[in-house]
Amino acid sequence: MINEKFGAYQVGQMVNYKGNEVVILAKQRGCKTTNINTQGGIITGFKSRPCTYSLSNGLIVRGDKLQKINRGGEQ
Repeated sequence: MINEKFGAYQVGQMVNYKGNEVVILAKQRGCKTTNINTQGGIITGFKSRPCTYSLSNGLIVRGDKLQKINRGGEQ
């Protein structure tokens, strides 16, 4: 299992999706859009779409729909 450096979640991580605990099976990088990103009037690149994740229940969802599970004693 290769740890990629994009997205907020990792493959194999348990997350909460609509009240159900599921495991992330795969993730796909979001591609760039044609919308320009500026900072103080200077063009710094293009805005990105969010990453999508394949879940163990068979759904493919965006990362903003998932929630991390906070286990008290685990690290």
